[in-house]
Amino acid sequence: MLRIEQAVVLMEANFGSGLSRKQLAATAGLSAFHFSRLFHRVVGVGPHQYLVGCRLRHARELLAVGQGRSIAEVALECGFADQAHLARHFRRAYGVSPGQFQKEHEQTSPARTAVARALDDTGARTIGRGRAFVRAR
Repeated sequence: MLRIEQAVVLMEANFGSGLSRKQLAATAGLSAFHFSRLFHRVVGVGPHQYLVGCRLRHARELLAVGQGRSIAEVALECGFADQAHLARHFRRAYGVSPGQFQKEHEQTSPARTAVARALDDTGARTIGRGRAFVRAR
């Protein structure tokens, strides 16, 4: 368990760099195959899925804050190959494009938006014109 926690800490700190499964396994002192199996058993998702989740959480924070960053800059800073790579994963995870998410936060920057509330409070996704549904867990 401690070995996996070390790998998770490394992933959280270095999600923007190109971490390989072999590097993470070496941190945990395990073979790559055994590391992947143990990671999935402990965390609930595979190492790559967890890393993409770290990148998405950070991208979402950067898009919410804004600061004049383009979506392409956010994508590269978070470790995605390009803007399309970020957009594909972002839409799959949150149900809206990064551009839509960024516009929602620009329009009501001090106040929390309906999209952010739906994602934060209930684990819901918004679809289309603000309709929300909750993912089955």
